[in-house]
Amino acid sequence: MSKKLELPECYEVLRPRVEKTLTPIVRVKAEEGATGIFDSKFGGNPYFPIDSEYPRDADGFPMKLLAQLNFEQIPHLDGYPTSGILQFYLSTKDGCFGFDYGGKVEHKNYRILFFDGELKGEDQLLRDFDFVKLTDEDEFPLYTGSEAKLTFTPDEEYMNLLDFRVEKETGMKSDWIPELEDFYTQSSEMAMKHKIGGYPGFTQCDPRGEYEELASYTKLLLQIDSDDAIGCEWGDAGVGNFFITEEDLAKRDFSKVYYNYDCC
Repeated sequence: MSKKLELPECYEVLRPRVEKTLTPIVRVKAEEGATGIFDSKFGGNPYFPIDSEYPRDADGFPMKLLAQLNFEQIPHLDGYPTSGILQFYLSTKDGCFGFDYGGKVEHKNYRILFFDGELKGEDQLLRDFDFVKLTDEDEFPLYTGSEAKLTFTPDEEYMNLLDFRVEKETGMKSDWIPELEDFYTQSSEMAMKHKIGGYPGFTQCDPRGEYEELASYTKLLLQIDSDDAIGCEWGDAGVGNFFITEEDLAKRDFSKVYYNYDCC
């Protein structure tokens, strides 16, 4: 597969460098619908062994499943798991969707769980999740409490102008240049939508360029965009991203995932 790269004339000289950033990704399409307990999904109920400790936020409240990825259902990406179930949980009680400002990686109000190896049978799984149903006081990106089934498509993408590495890797400037407004807008739009891998999108700026301790978080585990079709809204038309270091991904260590969301 190949993607046509359109560059403004002033950046044509940089084409070889930009083309080197082309990387495989998996596009994710979400649509409301019931899912099985082992299925990939946004929202809904997780695969959860009864002998495991359910994730709770800093105040002891149970967190809610944002997303579940069953890698046996997902086209393979180099370096990513080929099996196992990866889950993303957020607090519904802190008013910021579990996000911690300041480049922190503390997992206080969000949690990432990975179930690898042989999965347990349904008779060994938790089935009653009434204790974590959304109330009118809760805050959660899937504000309707909807459940979305997912389909996956292999794709490729180039590094966009929002990525903190773009000037170093390609020579393109991330600063706003009025003459390049259309190109900047196109690059930003292409960075959005739901996906696994590749280069993230933001409505503000890339926090990995602001905090030195985040510079090694180069692998995008999952991006979930605002999506009216499934009742998903990150503040005002925002986007949520989950990052991991290449080293931790190789070790399948999801205990230090960095989570960010921003909005307009």
